[in-house]
Amino acid sequence: MQKKGFDNQKYLSAQTKNILARVEKFKGKLYLEFGGSFVMITMPPESFRGMIRT
Repeated sequence: MQKKGFDNQKYLSAQTKNILARVEKFKGKLYLEFGGSFVMITMPPESFRGMIRT
């Protein structure tokens, strides 16, 4: 059996964990970059948890 090269589920789990940690760190603010422009999304941290699929 061949070794798996990329584990999509592992990647998504790690990214979700890191995104939620950043939301907690910045008290409900998430900063995103789209095409060189920054966008700030503000909402209660628990709302982000409901939006992110794992």
